[in-house]
Amino acid sequence: MIVPKWYYTKIVPKDERLINYEAPTREFSEIDPNSEYFNSKFDVNIDEYYQPKESLYKNKEYDNLFKVKKDKNGNEVATRNIPLWNLYKELLNGMETSNDKLTFLTRNNPYKLPQMSGSMYQYAKGDGVIKGFL
Repeated sequence: MIVPKWYYTKIVPKDERLINYEAPTREFSEIDPNSEYFNSKFDVNIDEYYQPKESLYKNKEYDNLFKVKKDKNGNEVATRNIPLWNLYKELLNGMETSNDKLTFLTRNNPYKLPQMSGSMYQYAKGDGVIKGFL
């Protein structure tokens, strides 16, 4: 029951069935690997909600060019074209650094180009112009 600071005494729904005591979101869901709907190829390390089929996003040219293997720490290491691999990794680091400078981004993904937001509010908030008002 909600009791507002108003001249009404109380606010109640017309029907008790209309009351929702829990807001369902993705935060409440858990992945059950034993479910018949579980996708064993879903990569939990990718920070995206929707993922295309592996056959669509698996880059065979990349695999053939670098012959990537995992070292004992789980990091990717190239076994071919190592100078080109080092350049590729530095480009990704540069993209990550560039995206870090955009204060309104919520997720930093070095594979995506930085997108400038059209929101003046986000721009001003990121630069601290309106920090005193919030």
